[in-house]
Amino acid sequence: MHVFASPELKITLPDGQYYAAARSTAGGAPFRAITVRDTIGDLPKVENGASKLTLEVKLSNGQMVDLIPWCLPNTAKRHNQWKGLYGRLDWEGNFPTSVTDPQPMGKVGMCFHPDQDRIITVRECARSQGFPDSYEFAGNIQNKHRQIGNAVPPPLAFALGRKLKEAVDVKGHDTGLISTA
Repeated sequence: MHVFASPELKITLPDGQYYAAARSTAGGAPFRAITVRDTIGDLPKVENGASKLTLEVKLSNGQMVDLIPWCLPNTAKRHNQWKGLYGRLDWEGNFPTSVTDPQPMGKVGMCFHPDQDRIITVRECARSQGFPDSYEFAGNIQNKHRQIGNAVPPPLAFALGRKLKEAVDVKGHDTGLISTA
């Protein structure tokens, strides 16, 4: 139903024609691509304590740790400044994928909110997969992210189910198993 934007890579040839890495997708679906802004732009801001002077948290075992993992800033030089990892979502881009464990040290790609200094929430992940806001997930936050990341997106499941039903109906007509009376 939705199509991604046309490819950016176009090379003009000497005869005035051009070569594109992929053919235009402009006529490929009735609706434009859904952006991050379309998906989560209406959700309220999540307060995360970013304005606090101290960035330490107390773990369940009583240990105090920095909120920013030590290895993220201190190992960037050895890892090409973490290029391609720990990315921030672009409001006008799309969600690249939904993962089962979005965390900065998980090397999962873009899992940071477009404006806020935090990882995307369970509800934001759910919306990226097409779950309605009324859908409830079970367990702790990690379990909920795992359920979303492992799920078939509901709109895709619906579309596949509809096409399977059409195929079964056609097959039944063709074999005479379905009466037209």
